[in-house]
Amino acid sequence: MQETRRTAVIRITDKKGIQRKMKTNEKTKKALLLFAAVFAVSLPFFLNSCGDKEGDWDSMVWESADKLTLKGPHHQISVPAEGRTYILRCKNYSSIWFNIMSITDASPDSANHQHITGEWYEATLNKDTLRVIVLPLKDKAQRSVGISVSVGDTGNSFLFVQK
Repeated sequence: MQETRRTAVIRITDKKGIQRKMKTNEKTKKALLLFAAVFAVSLPFFLNSCGDKEGDWDSMVWESADKLTLKGPHHQISVPAEGRTYILRCKNYSSIWFNIMSITDASPDSANHQHITGEWYEATLNKDTLRVIVLPLKDKAQRSVGISVSVGDTGNSFLFVQK
């Protein structure tokens, strides 16, 4: 018994614009359909991976036991003359680090990505928590310390002003 092969006709246009007919068997037809299906399914992934959202990070969200208003990327916190300890927790990232530090009227004694110590302040990062200690003000002069933290491509800055 002789096996009969089914063939399909595919029309192909070459570079010169000439249409040609090409006969193909069922296996080739199935392979072409499989390729087309895989291409159609993977196309959205390729297009999505090159979108404008690439590298975008959500803004940092903060909470404080002191019920401070911490919205937006820049925060100014008034520190009483007697000093205070602030504990701020980032709610949507589990690990943050010091990014940039701008000091007014003081310079840090030591600084690294997790701990900064100055003459009248100390800032420590532990995973998602920023702890800032500001010592009591000895004279009437205003002083401030600016601390920036970041994760990925997003960050926040805190300006602690003591009067």
